[in-house]
Amino acid sequence: MFPLPNAVWSTGCTAISLWYFGHYAYAMPLGSALGLLGSIPLHYAFGRIRRTAAELCGFETNGVEEQTVRRVRRAVESSRRVRARVDVLSLISRFGGGTFQPSPSRTSRPPSVELRQVALGGVEEKQRELQARVSASADSPRGVWRAIQGQSSARNRLVLTVKRDNVGQALLDVCRADPSVLMRGAVTVAFGNHERGADFGGLTRDFFDTIGVWVSDPANQLVAVTADSTVLPIRQHPDGRLLRQSTNTSTDWRQELFGLGRLLGLGVIKGVPMNIQLNRCVYKVLLEEPITAADVVSIDPDFAQHHLGTVLRGGGVAQMEALLFGELYFVAAPPDGVGADVELIKGGKKKRVTERNKKLYVKKIIEHHLIGHCRPELALLVEGFHDVIPRQLLHECQINAIELELIVAGLPDDLDVADWRRHTNFQCNNHSAELEEWFWTAVAEMTAEDRAKLLSFTCGTSRLPFGGFAALEPPFQVDIGGNPSHLPLGRTCANLLELPPYDTPEVLMVNLHIATHSDAGFGFL
Repeated sequence: MFPLPNAVWSTGCTAISLWYFGHYAYAMPLGSALGLLGSIPLHYAFGRIRRTAAELCGFETNGVEEQTVRRVRRAVESSRRVRARVDVLSLISRFGGGTFQPSPSRTSRPPSVELRQVALGGVEEKQRELQARVSASADSPRGVWRAIQGQSSARNRLVLTVKRDNVGQALLDVCRADPSVLMRGAVTVAFGNHERGADFGGLTRDFFDTIGVWVSDPANQLVAVTADSTVLPIRQHPDGRLLRQSTNTSTDWRQELFGLGRLLGLGVIKGVPMNIQLNRCVYKVLLEEPITAADVVSIDPDFAQHHLGTVLRGGGVAQMEALLFGELYFVAAPPDGVGADVELIKGGKKKRVTERNKKLYVKKIIEHHLIGHCRPELALLVEGFHDVIPRQLLHECQINAIELELIVAGLPDDLDVADWRRHTNFQCNNHSAELEEWFWTAVAEMTAEDRAKLLSFTCGTSRLPFGGFAALEPPFQVDIGGNPSHLPLGRTCANLLELPPYDTPEVLMVNLHIATHSDAGFGFL
């Protein structure tokens, strides 16, 4: 793998030969010959190791750097460790008879401008802080060592040549790039096929928009569309079958997903959003944030209502067993529906679910249901992203899932409140009509960033389709109802905001802020 072992082997053989044949005149050429012959099997062995590592990762070995092989192999091996934390309390409070009580200290705070901003600054401020930290990390000892080596500045940059008829090749190029180059954002884009132009930022933005559309197309078999029209990295054929092996002989899906993760990180560094609507769960796994009930609903509302909703009710285990016509154990159906059941815990096939341990069952079944069918794919994307932006730096900047989504997908243009209101279905449900005025007054007084968070909280994305609110399907809806002690709830599958009938406009504004900034809303359809 490296020249050092061969040199040591050759030198050792030469020394032994000199010692043994030291009194002969032909000792030196004989020792050199033995050293050369001895290096041949060692070179073959290391070559075989390289090929085996590449085969384990599913790579075509030609032209793929060994460093990339090791990094992607590490991502493949880490797939078993990819887990989604689950906030069971949000589930129990919804179905177990409990209530969610906002902190009195929060509800008593005045709706000031400072309250409508994130504690440590807005999204743009956090992004700039993250960029500075990643840049400093890239200039740590490795960057200094590269400078000492005297490498040319040209080699410390990546020129990404993109062909519009083969956009996916760019993901492979990013996968094989030096991560320190990506961490510094030293990447420019050049379009092939005689498209001439200097990249002063416009070509990069064009590329990120193009690659986002390409990745989001299920026909390219890298992602699958969920119930709320966002995407998850799932190897799925257009006919709905899950794929576990690459069907494209010219590329490799492992490299593409690893490159996609790196490219998302590069976009954060360069401040260029990607036109892709990843499911909120992806951002939560990236940040190691807990999955809430609202996340389950966004992907599979039927599973949330009929399975989790039944189990979490009082006496729900017996009700579920009656529906299944059998006992309930710590197992789940295989991701693709083929093969034996998957154990949620060790010995799960023999461990029965009871009222006492159903909290553990709910945590395990949600984690399996959300990422069990895409664990290898998600691991590749997560490891690729953290290859450019380390986990520790994300935690130091205290970025949450909604903020990371806005950083990756970009803040939309300032939303037109009048157009928003014109294309919104507002249901007061026998409550005072002044609640509608309170709501739209609160929206009008929000910053552009807060309006984007409200849109993302309700619809699962901060981007509007072409045509604006008029083209949003289903239309944006506000439904007044529920318990005034609850926070507002976003149902992303229906683009529905459930707004409790608060007593004052100040309480409405404060609770709306808390829900959209902490992603605390929860509920089931």
